[in-house]
This record gives sequence, C-alpha cells and structure tokens, in this order.
Amino acid sequence: WCDSSQREHNDYSHDSMEYYFGLSHSLDMKYKAESALQTPLFFLLQEAPIRALNTILRIMNYATNCYSSSKLATEYSECSQIEIHFTDGTVQRQVCSDRLWKMYRGTHVAPKLLESVLMALEKWLLDLAEFTEEKTICQFCEYLLRKSASAAITAVVLSVVIAYPDKLFPISCILLKTKEVFVFDIARLQAEHSADFLKGTLASHRWFDHERMETNALPFRKKQFEQVLVDYQIEKGILSENELEERKTQLYAAFDEATQSIDSWEEVYQFAYYRSDLRRRQISSQKVSQDRVMISVVPDMPENILTGHMQAARHVFQRNIRV
Repeated sequence: WCDSSQREHNDYSHDSMEYYFGLSHSLDMKYKAESALQTPLFFLLQEAPIRALNTILRIMNYATNCYSSSKLATEYSECSQIEIHFTDGTVQRQVCSDRLWKMYRGTHVAPKLLESVLMALEKWLLDLAEFTEEKTICQFCEYLLRKSASAAITAVVLSVVIAYPDKLFPISCILLKTKEVFVFDIARLQAEHSADFLKGTLASHRWFDHERMETNALPFRKKQFEQVLVDYQIEKGILSENELEERKTQLYAAFDEATQSIDSWEEVYQFAYYRSDLRRRQISSQKVSQDRVMISVVPDMPENILTGHMQAARHVFQRNIRV
C-alpha cells in the first residue's frame, strides 16, 4: 500500500491523491468503492485487535506525515496542528485538516484505501462499544488517541463517543479540551448529506455500497458533539441523582480546564463552549404534561460574540425530558 520512494519525485509531476499521502499509484484503481469491508482490516481487528490497531496507526501516521509535507499543506495551507490533553497531563499533537477529519465518512476527496481503513476501524469500535463494558472501549479509544499523529483517527473516536456517549464519557472529557474538535465536528455534520452520493448505482460495488448505506443511516450520524455534552448535563438516564451530579462535576472540571484562556480564542471557538456548557446559558422550564417538562436553554455570552453570531445565538435549544 505505501510507496515512500515516490516522495523523491517532483511534487508537480503528480496529481493523484494517493501520491500526496505516500501511497502506491495503483491503489486508486484497485479501491474504487470505499467500505469497512474493502480491506482485511475489519476481520483482523476481530481476530487480533492490538496487532490490527497498530497496523492502522502505522498506516495513518505514515500517510498523514506524507500529506503534511505535500503541496496540499505547504502551498494550500490545508493542515494545522491540534493537541489532545489527557488527564495525566500528557499531550499528544496531531496533524489536522478538514480532509483528514471527514476521511472516515467519505465526504471529502481522499484516497479510497485510507477511507476504507478508517471505516473498518469505526465499524469495529462501534461493535465493541455496543457489546463491551465502559472500561474496555475507553481503553482502546484512549490508546488510539495517545498513539495517533493524525486527527483522522481522533475523528473516528469522536464518532464512537457520539454513538455511545454514556459508555465513553471519560473520552468526552478528554476531547472537549481540544477546541478545534467542535468546529471540525460541525463541518462533518454539515457534509453528512453527501455520504450516500452515487451509492448503489454500480452492481460491482453493491456489497460495499450496502455496507456504507446501512451505516450512514444510523441515527447518531445526525448528532454532534455539542449535543452530547449538553445531554450529559440534563439527561439523567439510568444514573442516580448522586451519579448525575458526579458526572456533571467531572464534566465542568474538564470545561474549566479547557477554557482557562477562552477570552483569547477566536469567536468561533468561544461560541462552541458557550453553547455546550449550561453554566454559560440561561435556563428556564415549563411543565407540558404530568410527567414531562420543556427545558429552554439560551446561550448567555459576551456582547461581541452575541453580535458576531446573532442568528445562531437567538436559537433556543429545547428538549422534552421525563421528570
């Protein structure tokens, strides 16, 4: 799959996406339909998960390194760097871009092979999250975050967080400390409508397309990370009152750590935290039936941010919850 020798050639003599990621040119013909089932990796993850995860990390770290030194980064300024902050104080730096973040969804131009690798990883993690306990799935997700130099892996981890927020609450507390995550996740959500583009049109791709259309239809695809964070603060679920308060305490500690320098941030990042942290919102409630109440939540933010995002700030988040 990887072809490091081609990096020695003139960058302007190639225009294939595979070249920019250090991959063999022949792959664009071999992998025409992206799918979690396109490579052996999904099945390897089931049989030898650690070996498969390390293989995926090596592939993505190598490809991202090639991409970050290509003209897409140096001339077109596609790449930036984000930092993942862990509870033990360690920091993992990752290369990030809109192209990398959307790669696992197939909603940006990227090598089909890398899309398929990430799709296999997501499919396996979603299955694991459904059938295993919180400790196990969190350990795997944190391992990926610590070992990855590519935000493409982090995007996959966030997808699993959105799908199974209760089981991955500790991972949410890690990811919310990276302000760029919010903006990239919104961009991912806005591109979801194109995930099924041209799917099901070619008989030769039927098996792969069916797998993609099935996963694209999962309800959590329409959710975003901000909504998950709000839910942690108002959705009790099966938690006791004490457990809910403990979860909120941990969440607010993560928010406070993340926003120590919020006044120096660009407004788009500040706005995301004002929407997510209910302590920064005005909350009112109205009883709508015997066992349900309507909670209205409006961001309470500085005037400069409110002016810059007037239309979005006026939007009232409303939710019917059982009392």
